[in-house]
Amino acid sequence: MNDSVFFTKTDTRRIKGIAILLMLCRNLFAFTDRIVKGADVVSLFAIHDLPFAQYMAFYGEVCISIFSFLGGYGIYKIYTAGEFKLVSRIKNLYLRLWKVAIPFILIGFLFCMNQPDYAKETEICHRFAEFDFMELVGNLLAVNTTYNGEWWYFFPYIFYLCLSPFMIEYVKKNGIYKNLGTYFIVYAVFQFIVPGIAEYYEMEDFISSMVYFEMVKLTVPTMLSFYMGIICANEDLIERTSKIMKENKLLNPLADVLLIFATVILRRESWGGYLDFFYVFLIAICGADLLKRSKVVGKVFEELGDKSMEMWLLHSFYCYYFYGTAKLTYAPKYTILIFVIFVIVSYLSAWILDFVYGKLGALIRSKKTASAA
Repeated sequence: MNDSVFFTKTDTRRIKGIAILLMLCRNLFAFTDRIVKGADVVSLFAIHDLPFAQYMAFYGEVCISIFSFLGGYGIYKIYTAGEFKLVSRIKNLYLRLWKVAIPFILIGFLFCMNQPDYAKETEICHRFAEFDFMELVGNLLAVNTTYNGEWWYFFPYIFYLCLSPFMIEYVKKNGIYKNLGTYFIVYAVFQFIVPGIAEYYEMEDFISSMVYFEMVKLTVPTMLSFYMGIICANEDLIERTSKIMKENKLLNPLADVLLIFATVILRRESWGGYLDFFYVFLIAICGADLLKRSKVVGKVFEELGDKSMEMWLLHSFYCYYFYGTAKLTYAPKYTILIFVIFVIVSYLSAWILDFVYGKLGALIRSKKTASAA
């Protein structure tokens, strides 16, 4: 292991690998109304009468906080190195979105326009029932997500990127206590005060509105995870904490597993998502340390992290929106088989897309070179 720098770019990719596995687990097993009717899904054991796969699926919600935290952490490093180019980053994100969106939306309208009500949540069965050009444009820009609901995070992340220079400069100008104070004040306002006022004054229309849901329930919490990543990068908290843990013999495989397991129990049984800022911090340190100890396992998670964005964008087509693949997804019956096969299929699909687009890009470049000559 490299003793000089504990948390490297390689480590961030590996932690993204953990996050994408949690996301896939969540979307496979957390929403029972989306599972194909008649599917016999069996978990080998239960915790508190809850199937283990579903228990972990509920915990898997932390994946968005992980991705947001790593996004803020990485953007801070890029920004302070003078390499942050907002337009280029946004362009690259949209190209990666379209790489998945174009073929999968095309498949949807070619083969999935007339699907039966194969799940209790019937809305997911008919995402491609009717074509509308403006709806297509909206989905390609990610301003709406009617073709794939799991794309909801894309546009908020673009928003965070646009705000990131201001967040970074704010964090750099202030000390850690004021930065953390800002985090907790904003969190309290949007997670407790605004909902409390809305309920007290019986503002039912506001509570049920998309503005309330997207801002209070989705955008602000994930933006704060992004902001926390910036704080940790500015204060070098991962490096400093990992050093202290190492000096106190708390960086070892057993401690890593126990601390990560503690985040699972606490998030599910006690504090819910209120302590995600702390859970993600622990997962980053303990996960990085654990995955440094095996080159093979580390490489597997690094590969998953490299393909995590494409896997995020495409996986739910298979388990939710395409009837044929949804049936196949749950056909293995046992949750561990369902999960492993689903991860492999999602990864291979992302790899194939990268391979095909890589070949197309090379072909286009060679033609341009030939024409220029």
